[in-house]
Amino acid sequence: MSLSNCFHRERGQVHTWESENNEVPATSSKSSSENIPSLDYITNHENSYTFDEDELPHGPIALQDFKSAIKQIDNFSCPMEEGYLLRFLRTKKFNIVEAIELMRRYFTLKIEYDHMSTVKISAYKEIYDSKIHMVLKHRDKLGRKVLFVRAKKWNPNVITIDQLNMSTFFLLHEMTSNAETQIKGCMFILDCSGIGFSQARSMLAWFTPSQINRMIVFLGGYPLRFKGVHSFNAPYIFEAAFNVSKYILKKKIRDRLHVHRSGFKTLFKYFSPEILPQYLGGHLTEDEAEDHELMTSLYAKEEYYHDHWKHGFHNRN
Repeated sequence: MSLSNCFHRERGQVHTWESENNEVPATSSKSSSENIPSLDYITNHENSYTFDEDELPHGPIALQDFKSAIKQIDNFSCPMEEGYLLRFLRTKKFNIVEAIELMRRYFTLKIEYDHMSTVKISAYKEIYDSKIHMVLKHRDKLGRKVLFVRAKKWNPNVITIDQLNMSTFFLLHEMTSNAETQIKGCMFILDCSGIGFSQARSMLAWFTPSQINRMIVFLGGYPLRFKGVHSFNAPYIFEAAFNVSKYILKKKIRDRLHVHRSGFKTLFKYFSPEILPQYLGGHLTEDEAEDHELMTSLYAKEEYYHDHWKHGFHNRN
């Protein structure tokens, strides 16, 4: 059955189930309103998952079909918990064929970092504590989660690009374990103010053909609704490289890249000062702006992420 044929909208409800034996409940099942949790529910429990009102009844049907399709992939394994699988389906708006292709690209992308697969999340605590990147506690005006990068905090002589990418991977994975984030997507802010020569030189290296290709592969292979990148206070040479690289990307991605030269006025068109730290013209201290709950959840999943690396494509021998 095509998704277009089975699509139907029921307003005013959010449905959450806890499944047994990985069975998707019948789409006619409904939770009583007093037992319906917030859509902001974090899927820390492997068998708990949430459907938005706009995802019924096609969501549960697509989820069951997606699980069946995954089992048909040769020499492949992945976590089969519903909350995990939904991030792939939601990224592709419940198109099963595209979600399967996204999953293939994601686990192929993961191979590039297999040499770091034994590194634990706690090994990145120094990076997280330095606030090079930080997930904001509050969402933007459209309900999207925001990852903020403060480039001047990065010392490329101490922290490699691979280490920075891996620490970002864990943050993104934790962000997208949230049902609302899976549905509404993520925004990124890159603050380039105060960067030194070594940081600028290392950041320019991101815009070589090989690095741009890696970025394209990453954006096309990660289960995330990428809604925009906003570069702030970038040096002119960085802005020029940024603008040139945009034309290598697809128009959909290109239109979501924004450069803000100076001042906070243009930035505030997209992000309310109510959610931003003071050094971005916001009203919050850095501690108030950060999503500490997300970081606590991330550190608590050391074993989960270790096991996650065991999945993917396996040797055919």
